[in-house]
Amino acid sequence: MARSGGKRTRSDPRDTFAFAPEPIRRIGETLGDLTIKQKLLARFMLQHPEKIGFLSIRDLAEQVGVSTATVSRLCSQLGYSGYDELGREVQQSLQYEMSTPARLRMLNDVADQAGDAPQTAFDRVVDMETQNLLLLRRMADRDMLLGCVEELHDAECVLVVGSMGSTALAEYFAYALGKVRRSVRLASSGTGSSDWLAISNAAAGTLVILIGFPRYQRRTIEIGQHAKARGARILAVTDQESSPLARLADLVIPVPISLSTVVDSFAAPVVLIHGLVVEYGERYRAEVQQHLLGFEQYTRDLSVWPETPKRDSALPPVTPEPNRTRR
Repeated sequence: MARSGGKRTRSDPRDTFAFAPEPIRRIGETLGDLTIKQKLLARFMLQHPEKIGFLSIRDLAEQVGVSTATVSRLCSQLGYSGYDELGREVQQSLQYEMSTPARLRMLNDVADQAGDAPQTAFDRVVDMETQNLLLLRRMADRDMLLGCVEELHDAECVLVVGSMGSTALAEYFAYALGKVRRSVRLASSGTGSSDWLAISNAAAGTLVILIGFPRYQRRTIEIGQHAKARGARILAVTDQESSPLARLADLVIPVPISLSTVVDSFAAPVVLIHGLVVEYGERYRAEVQQHLLGFEQYTRDLSVWPETPKRDSALPPVTPEPNRTRR
């Protein structure tokens, strides 16, 4: 909707979604021609485009509250042979075409079309991240996660790589993992040229963790290619198994995120990292206990934590006044 004279007026969908990648534009432009159920599904797709193709047709229908037949009919109306074809096109377009300004404009336009009393942005984000966490719990392969924990333990050295928005995830992963094992290195946007020393040493015996989500950073991909050529094993933490990072990897952990905000939604990746490190700590308790003792001594030697405040001995003690009897 557009605002005019203090009132909301609906904008032409052709203008609203003209900026969007082709499959997203098709969904937006058909809103006015859809049934109530199809419109509910289409709006979900516009608000959560990254879930198209990531979710199975059954999971998508269940999450929206429609039938799988409704999903199939909408795909046909959009000109696709089925949900699989729509999913492939959407995922490919998101990987390389969905810029941050485009994400912001689409988010605002979809929110405007939701009605006169849409959710606040805060509520939408909380709901979105809650759904991502539930999806992570349901879809995570426990055996594969335990295998990743073993890889983290058996590697001679672990190098964590992340750029741009994924820098914070890489730094958190390296810090958390560094508390429970030795030889953890970081190559991120914040480490500058010094990360090339760590990268040049990535060889057989090194586990390189590549963290990246759409639009995947070229630098992270190039580091992965270099490490793989030198014989390192690759673990990719990314949104799907068809991502450029996953194609380099020996192990892939797909993590659900959302692309419908101006910043990346990282609740699920943070919980995944937390879970892997806690699992590591519980599986290798004796080693981790020794390492944590060393970490604690290190922080004391450097006076990392402030000292416990002590009572100022220079001040005289306070003595209570003697009781005075009234006369």
